[in-house]
Amino acid sequence: MLTLDNRIPSKFINPIQNALLALSSDCLFVYVSGSFIEGFANETSDIDLFAIHEKEAPIRNALFTNSTGAQAEVECEGDAIVDTEHLTQRRLKEIVDKLRLLDIANDDGAFRNLTNGELQFLHRLVIGVPLAGEEVFNLYRLQIDVRRISCVIASRALLNWHEDYNDALGAIESRQSGTAMLQSRAALADAVDAYLACKGSTNNKPKWRYEKVAAYSPELSISILEKDIDCSIETSEILAKAAERMSFSQHLSQLAYDMLEDLKEQLADA
Repeated sequence: MLTLDNRIPSKFINPIQNALLALSSDCLFVYVSGSFIEGFANETSDIDLFAIHEKEAPIRNALFTNSTGAQAEVECEGDAIVDTEHLTQRRLKEIVDKLRLLDIANDDGAFRNLTNGELQFLHRLVIGVPLAGEEVFNLYRLQIDVRRISCVIASRALLNWHEDYNDALGAIESRQSGTAMLQSRAALADAVDAYLACKGSTNNKPKWRYEKVAAYSPELSISILEKDIDCSIETSEILAKAAERMSFSQHLSQLAYDMLEDLKEQLADA
């Protein structure tokens, strides 16, 4: 009988077991990751398995190949859905090495060298729970410095914040209320992402942004909701709310900038 992490509902045992039995003999290790492991899952969430193979071979039931080069297949039993991504050890090592070799402390553009897909893969490896091949899994997991992932995500988010903030500012000055509302919300989301990354979050997906904030600070999550909600369609009130939203995003982004510099100093001294 397969023993699973207690965060995973029992309905997934059979499809996970079937997915494991279907793996080829060259599979080095398998781990489970995703929203159930992070504690954000809901009733429609599926399970994400990752299988790392010694060599490249076509997966018979693969539905597609994603941006990281992984072949993906699905195992279903009722409403229990298990997605399995198959990746070669060579590609895994390539992604881990890309992160390790980034000159984050001295190169302000280093964060551009990793794709969003590669960042998400690294995140899922960091939080993953091994089901088979635990020793090899841990060898790769220990090579990842999560501070590097945080720096990359925060740097990207702050760059986006600067662009969205300026766009929102221009919309407010031009009294373009709809654009001001949307761009100020985008700026707030960017600032939240940067702040969370500097606090240790390695998940770069916006899907669970609010859940991540609520888990870190319930008070902050309430403040963000208050700033994000518009209660009027009057132009003057929308513009005033956008300005309030931008001020709050500026506060968060400054905190993130300061924490990012501290992280870079830590990496430079490591």
